[in-house]
Amino acid sequence: MGHRLQSPLIRNGGIVWGLGMCASGSTWLFNVMQKLAESLAPELPREGRFVAAEVDVGDLRPAPRLLVVKSHETDAPAEVLLAEASDLIAVSIRDPRDVVASMMQYQQRIFEDALHLTVKTAELCARMATDKRALLLRYEAGFIDDRVTLDRLAVRLGGVLAVAERSRIFAATRRREIERYIAGMARKPGILMHRETGDLLDPATHWHSHHANRTGEVGRWRRILTPEQVGDVQTQLGGWMEANFYPVVRVPRRVESGSARSKWRPLNSSSKPRTPAIAPSSAHAGVGRYGRRQIASAPAATPVPRMQGMLGRAARSE
Repeated sequence: MGHRLQSPLIRNGGIVWGLGMCASGSTWLFNVMQKLAESLAPELPREGRFVAAEVDVGDLRPAPRLLVVKSHETDAPAEVLLAEASDLIAVSIRDPRDVVASMMQYQQRIFEDALHLTVKTAELCARMATDKRALLLRYEAGFIDDRVTLDRLAVRLGGVLAVAERSRIFAATRRREIERYIAGMARKPGILMHRETGDLLDPATHWHSHHANRTGEVGRWRRILTPEQVGDVQTQLGGWMEANFYPVVRVPRRVESGSARSKWRPLNSSSKPRTPAIAPSSAHAGVGRYGRRQIASAPAATPVPRMQGMLGRAARSE
């Protein structure tokens, strides 16, 4: 995989690709990268972009600016372009069972949709995590709440963060501050609203209203997912999980359709299938499904660009 010779990003500019599984801290990472660049090189222009497909990629030519790209899943052409152009690849991963559970709980996605997207993002993260430019961050290691994470990221950008600046950025990215920001998004200019769900999106920070009121619980899947759903996740990602030190658990055998037991259901249960709250075409959908139906107090927004190898030993280091 070819790429440009690496130089200090805060001096010459470059591209940081923040690639993360859903609910793995990727939006926090996207914002922290830009805050670090602002602190380390305030004169260097900065740009943020969300990329889910080739059409979102935009201009990746070398330029005196720091471009921070955020992705969950991408199509193949976008993956090739970003892999070729990026100077730093920050990869965030999480137990895929918790990823699926989080998407179901906070984004009201149906299980099949959440699993499909989780498989795609996990596989993409696996492909990129072994690259020598990659920095792997495990959600369960608590990197979001560790001040040392800011130092590690600053070094990868080519700088050293002053203690006072580290404290300032750390304080500005705590859950309380994020909740306060999200609570005020409806009053900010340029905020977009999802046409189907009403979810709010800030294109500048990529905070969504569905990011609010999260607990960061590890092991949520044990009370959210059914044994059958746990089994489905492990069937599709069991090898990935074992390679990344997420223990696979034994689950009861599924009752096959056509058996005597499967013919019975509770008297008052509904057989009507659930309808996806969010279309399954994209984990994040960039701004594509966020229409011009603006929040009442906000002026009309200008459209903005939307933003199997296993991980192996790289995961052990986190």
